[in-house]
Amino acid sequence: MRSPRLLILDDPFGGLDLATRDCLQKVIRRLMRGGLPVLLLTNRPDELPPGTTHLLLVRNQRIIAQGVRRDVLK
Repeated sequence: MRSPRLLILDDPFGGLDLATRDCLQKVIRRLMRGGLPVLLLTNRPDELPPGTTHLLLVRNQRIIAQGVRRDVLK
């Protein structure tokens, strides 16, 4: 893909060793800084890239929280 308009990642860190996980985190951060919107699905908040601005929390197929990262993680 030459110029994607959106990158969707479903559990991209699952099964990765620490070195590969760190490398992928850096790639994702670089893409986000470059302006590419990223939709990342994970059940581990520690995997959220630093540039993540908004969150949508889902439990049992229901939205339980949504909004700006700092507000949702309180």
